[in-house]
Amino acid sequence: MDIKEVKLFTVAQPFKKLGKDELTVDEFTFTLSLDLEWFSPSDAKIVFKNAVESGLITVSGGFLKPVFDIKNVKKTTDFKPDVTVFKSVESVKKPVLDKILERVEKTISKEEFIDLLNKKRNEFGDIINEDVLAILVVKGLDVTIDDLVDETYERLLNKDMSI
Repeated sequence: MDIKEVKLFTVAQPFKKLGKDELTVDEFTFTLSLDLEWFSPSDAKIVFKNAVESGLITVSGGFLKPVFDIKNVKKTTDFKPDVTVFKSVESVKKPVLDKILERVEKTISKEEFIDLLNKKRNEFGDIINEDVLAILVVKGLDVTIDDLVDETYERLLNKDMSI
């Protein structure tokens, strides 16, 4: 399993084990640590925090919801995830806007890009996600971001955000 599959599998299990679409933080962490016996309680909290930061679960009204379909996560027998996957820097998704800024800085200054981004935001208001606005700005520059367009599209679908 690659890192993404390990994370999806791990995050899905408390929901599957309890047969619920929503869980409290305690239900999530207790299931990972006490029921499944995969992590210590403190490591289960690390998994929770990373799952939120990575965009795998959302927190609303005190409840957690996965942003992916847990039914699509394949069952694996005799598998015990390692907390280091959730601690590693590379496992946390860097925001698309940060990736775009890194690429754009080779063409224009960060300040110029932010100025263009603000103009685009004024044009569209709050109806368009900031990553999408950044992509629209970059389309006018000579910067390759096709992979980031795909990543943004997938994140929008997974987070059920409006474009």
